[in-house]
Amino acid sequence: MATVQAPRGHGFGAMAALSVRRAFRLRIEPNEVLDDERRAMTAARPAITDETQQAFLAWRRSVLFMAALLMIPVAFLHAYENLKELDNFPEGWKSLTYLSVIVEAGFAVFLWTQVPRWTAWKRQARTLSWAWLIYFLTPFLMFLYPLASSIDYGDATPELHQQMQLAAGVVVGAQALISLAPKVISLLQGLIRASIATKTLFPGASAPGWLMVIAAPLYMIIFYIFVLLPYHFSGSGLVVLGMLLVLAAKGTLVRAGLGLTRPMPDDTARHATRKALGLWMVLLIAGASCIVAGLWNLVSRASPLTLINFGLSMGANILLLTLIATDALITALDRARGTTADERRLADEAAGQVAAFTAERA
Repeated sequence: MATVQAPRGHGFGAMAALSVRRAFRLRIEPNEVLDDERRAMTAARPAITDETQQAFLAWRRSVLFMAALLMIPVAFLHAYENLKELDNFPEGWKSLTYLSVIVEAGFAVFLWTQVPRWTAWKRQARTLSWAWLIYFLTPFLMFLYPLASSIDYGDATPELHQQMQLAAGVVVGAQALISLAPKVISLLQGLIRASIATKTLFPGASAPGWLMVIAAPLYMIIFYIFVLLPYHFSGSGLVVLGMLLVLAAKGTLVRAGLGLTRPMPDDTARHATRKALGLWMVLLIAGASCIVAGLWNLVSRASPLTLINFGLSMGANILLLTLIATDALITALDRARGTTADERRLADEAAGQVAAFTAERA
């Protein structure tokens, strides 16, 4: 089987060019594994010789590389936006802001320490999950700080004090929405992508389909809540249309997920996932375009750095969640398969009980 050649050049630039082509797909074929990657995997202890696993790890390497690459500007831009004009804020908020910046920068550095260790994916999957959890939860803890009520409003009258505190609360809430939205939305987006990637790896497994069925409705609810606030600032019908299109996109994933819950041959699984992805992406892009057009008055007033950081943060978090959730799904499938004769017997009995329970009665 012919091996795809590496892009022209060597080093960082060549790896970046290769990873861009790989990372935003949901799998690569065994013949796309490069010679140096195959040598690295066969030299690992224990050696990785299965072609499907080699393709998965090569794909995983590129996803990790791109996520680490995107996290560099994300960490710098977040640090710049969070640290500027911090002098007038309470000490408690300053401390939490410094902590958040340090955690994000540390996580970006941590990702780069993991890039060379891509062949030891089982060990890496555990450490990456714990590091991501700290990175993910830190901003949520930060926004628990009651900033609006901690600001000194001087000698303002009680009525003016209340109005100023309310205005400050709205600003902090908007900041929280912009900061947390990429993480929350990418969480479920990554789970859905991981489900599809895992189904193409293991077409006989039913768990990836069920995860799609569960994740898609949750995504619909969370997305609706996040878009509802800016919609009321514009009142545009385009925002409503965009929301409906995005919700319809997620609705197609529920239907597709129900189909993917059944074990199926490899070719059938690939065709089903390709079809689901095609319709999903068309509706998603159309819906997102309508929402941006409807909110253009708000979007155009935002800082260009904020918009760039929002997009980069979404991309980095989606890639990370795709990677972490795929690792978790594979581990879960391994735990669920039954490693002893008793476990396999119990699994067969459960399957028989379900079939009897759901059988039609005359």
